[in-house]
Amino acid sequence: MDRAEHGDGASCDVLDEVAERIGVVAAAVALVVEPELFVLTNHAARPPIAERVQRFLGEKLAVLPVRVVPSELTSDAVVVGAARSASDALRDEVFRAAAAHSAPVEGEDAGDERAEAAS
Repeated sequence: MDRAEHGDGASCDVLDEVAERIGVVAAAVALVVEPELFVLTNHAARPPIAERVQRFLGEKLAVLPVRVVPSELTSDAVVVGAARSASDALRDEVFRAAAAHSAPVEGEDAGDERAEAAS
């Protein structure tokens, strides 16, 4: 990408191809779902690609106004989300197991029966 940013022709051609492929997928989604916004992540969020994707969509999908923006999340967002999901699932499993092995809570009726038996 650095070479493309400095005008290297072959690098620019590669980025054009990558952006077009992303744009084709985004266009297919846009025609079905009609989102107002596509959020790009990681390397695709860098200006050399994001700008090309926006230009491609502007040319091919002029009838559907779609914006392309870079994600504000870091590149480890997927890993952090997966870890959080695993943590939540583990916590839920621990609470389910604890609840299954805990003593039943006595209701008001059980207490009344003991009071009557004691009298």
